[in-house]
Amino acid sequence: MTKPWFFAGGLLFGAAVLCCGAALAREAPPKGDSPAAREAVEPKTGSKAPVDSPAEEGKSATPSPPASPPTARPPALPVAERLAVARQAVEELRYDDALATVSGIGPDAPPKQRVQALELRAAILLIRGRSVVAQSLLEELFFLAPAFRLSDPSLPPRVTKMFEEEAARPHKRGVVLELEAVGTDVRRFALRAGGATARVTLACRAGARAPYLPMATRLERGRAEFRLPNAGLFHCHAVAFDRDGLPLGRFGTTRAPFVLRSRPPPVAPTLTERWWFWTAVSGVVVSAVVVSAVVLTAQEPPPDADITVQIPSSTTASLVRW
Repeated sequence: MTKPWFFAGGLLFGAAVLCCGAALAREAPPKGDSPAAREAVEPKTGSKAPVDSPAEEGKSATPSPPASPPTARPPALPVAERLAVARQAVEELRYDDALATVSGIGPDAPPKQRVQALELRAAILLIRGRSVVAQSLLEELFFLAPAFRLSDPSLPPRVTKMFEEEAARPHKRGVVLELEAVGTDVRRFALRAGGATARVTLACRAGARAPYLPMATRLERGRAEFRLPNAGLFHCHAVAFDRDGLPLGRFGTTRAPFVLRSRPPPVAPTLTERWWFWTAVSGVVVSAVVVSAVVLTAQEPPPDADITVQIPSSTTASLVRW
């Protein structure tokens, strides 16, 4: 009987022979080692055909495309377009995008657009509850435009309250408008405005439901003169602006206008209110007093006379007395 280990050894030997044969088959070149055979094999494997010289290699190689220049950054949008994009982002509640859009609008921007950028940034920060950071922006905003008003008063109270509180504080460039009458024309007035005021706008309406209409003003020596169109009652509001169009002061608002009407015509003075009347009376009184004094003086008897007459004589110097 054959031993089991003999059969196991035979099996192992046979397996080793088969493995060696497979390895030799893989390393052996294909039959018909000719250029045609190599060309038949290479397309299937995707390998590159050998070339005989570097010149032929350069001709057969596919030229690489030229390197593209580095991509340039797109030019920045104008400030006005950036503000419009930021406002649209705020309406869509994309506050991060809005802040990123307006954060680059610095002091070198036109003053009016700089103020609009500060308004957007402060409003977004207040919406997010970052009032400390927003306060510094509000101070800069109202330094530039002391009479600034929110463009969207429908914002949450936590936003509008801080804007109103800052607007109520005094500011260095702030201007106070004062109304005064001008000349004898009962419908002509003037709004006195100092500081950096370059123009004053005035809008009035004739009734509570009528629309506000602009009224022409002429600024000269710190006074903006205007004339009412008629003798009726008007509700008006005025704003003083600097050369950059930033508001410096207000007199009245659209919700709380000041009331203005032509002054009453001057009343003709009565007889007793005329200056020449009392002058004539005074003259008459003085004349009467003088005449009375003269008359009374003429009616008095003459006083006793004490006269001494001296008659010269050669012998005596007698005196006659009476």
